[in-house]
This record gives sequence, C-alpha cells and structure tokens, in this order.
Amino acid sequence: MAGVQSGLPLGTNSSFLRAAVAGGVAPSQVFGLWSGSRGIDPHDGLLVVGGYDRARVDPASNFTTFPIRDWNLERACPLQVTVTNLTYQDKPLIPDGSDGLIACIEPSTQRFVFPPAIAQAFGNSTGQNETAYPAKMQYNVSNRPGGDLIVTLAGGYQSRIPNKELFAPLRGSDEYGRYAITNDSTLEAFVSDTRQDDPGDVDSTLGGLFLNFNYLLVDYAKSEFQLAPAVAADAQNLSPNPTTICTPTSITPASPAPTAESKSTNKGAIAGGVVGGVAGLAVLGAIGFLLFRRNRRAKNPAVSEIDGQTIEPVSRQPSEMMAHEVKPVHEMSASRYASFRKPEGRGWH
Repeated sequence: MAGVQSGLPLGTNSSFLRAAVAGGVAPSQVFGLWSGSRGIDPHDGLLVVGGYDRARVDPASNFTTFPIRDWNLERACPLQVTVTNLTYQDKPLIPDGSDGLIACIEPSTQRFVFPPAIAQAFGNSTGQNETAYPAKMQYNVSNRPGGDLIVTLAGGYQSRIPNKELFAPLRGSDEYGRYAITNDSTLEAFVSDTRQDDPGDVDSTLGGLFLNFNYLLVDYAKSEFQLAPAVAADAQNLSPNPTTICTPTSITPASPAPTAESKSTNKGAIAGGVVGGVAGLAVLGAIGFLLFRRNRRAKNPAVSEIDGQTIEPVSRQPSEMMAHEVKPVHEMSASRYASFRKPEGRGWH
C-alpha cells in the first residue's frame, strides 16, 4: 500500500539483532546506518548488522562517542544528544539563555523536529510565508531560501546540512505509487512546522536528513553510540566496504532506569521505526542488509580505528539464515524500559 512503512526492531533489547547473532549470520549486535537521501536526487540508505560500512565514513574524520544513558524525553530514546548550538545563515536559532536542547536521533523521522520557538526562528530566517503556506514549511520555488543549517552537539561535534538537501521539491506518491516530485513549483524544508504546537507536545528530533550527513554506529553492549561525518555521495558511485566489529554479546544491553514518574510503556519508539524510516527514504524495501557469519575469522585481523576493536574484511555476499540454525526468538517490544513525561519544558535544559 502506498505510504505504508515497515521496520525492524533495533532497540536496546532487539529481537532482530539477537536472532542475527544467534543464527550465526552476524558477529555482534553492533549496527551501522547511513540513511540515504530524499533530496533532489534521492537514493537508498544502507544498514550493516555486525559492523559498519567503512566506505560511508569520511576518511579524514574520526568517530565521536556518545553514551546511551537515562533519557529526558517522553518517549524512550537511547540515541539522545544535546544540541548546544543551531544556526541558519550564521543566525542562532536557539533562544538566548538556554543551556542546550535535548534531542533524539530518530531514523524513522526524515525531518528535523524543533520546539515552536526554534521553528518560528527558522521560518523568519528563511522568509517563509505563513499566509501563502499555512501550517507548512514550504516556499515558492522562485523564492528559494539560501544558506545551510549547522548543528552543534555537546562536546563540539558539528554537522552542516547543505541547502540543496535542506530544501527540496515537494514529493509524494505519484499515480503509480512511486516516490516522485508532485509539485515542482513548491519547495519544502526538511524542518517540521511546529509553530502552532504546544511546546510540551514536541519532542526534538534529528531525523533521517541528519543521518544523511552523519554515519551512525550503535553498540548497546558497550552502552554507547558513535557519529562520524558521512560520505553523502550517491550510492551508485560508491561501493560498500563492510567491516565487522566483534564485541561480546553476553553483556546485558544498556539499561537506563525509568524514574518514579513513569506511567506508561512505549513499545515502538525507536526499534520499530528505525529501518522502516530508512526504507521510506526512496523505495520501500530497497535497503540492502549485510549480515556476516559469527564464526568467520581472518588469519590476520586488522585493528579498527574504533576504540581498538578487532575488525576484519568480510565477503559482500550476505549469508543465509537457515531455519534449522536458530532457535525460535519471540518478538519483544522496541524497548523494555518505560518512558516518562518530563514535567515541564520538555527537551530544554
């Protein structure tokens, strides 16, 4: 059906990741993700289970490590960061006096989602006409805004989102159900219009567009995830270079403890939507999954630049998970930890 997205569970207690290791098709539950693009020249992303795609990581850059810890948003969010600065055309968008904006990295959401005050500042800076395009961050193609969006995270990690990807022709499903330009006279910004929303109902999100320019590497066993500038070229011009990461799989996944204010359990916040969001970037189901055999060992393994972990080149032919090789694994919720509502000023320090 057009517009329907599906996903794989990739949360802190993912049944999919556990099954991949139990079935001998992945050496660890570590996964790497490049989300692809929905810009003027859309292309598919790539998920690597048991390692990462070295070809998508900027060779001139290093990974920056972030902890998986207690989250401060209403929903479960292991991939939580603090945005310390946000600028468009060198104009600050975060109000003065704020220590930072707590945000969730969420591949299932393509756009950036910011509180109303930031969305308003972005609209003002880009000259968005609320009368002509009410409740939408859209523009006439003849009045294309200029400038890039720069996101700075705690610790100094910085990412530039170029104008050509930040604004794109209006897209949707055409008469054949294909993802295509539906209105070439209108541009849309990949920033959600939350200007009329209640600030308490907005969870700040760095979505798939952020992961087009930043490679994500997640290791729940070590209670950390890493970001590095991504090579955001068209996938057709880049050959994947899958590299395994072998880490212990018997370690209990990261366990941020909910507070006493927890009242409900969120069962699909991140795990259920991660791959579904990526699949929706261009053509549903078009993402390649590279799964590696757990017992494969090279005679002379190289030392990875990622925390000195052992890595090894692997075959680019995906292994088959045979039915007789793995015991049944029952589906579990996206995260086994309860989410909670932050009493006031969600997302703000």
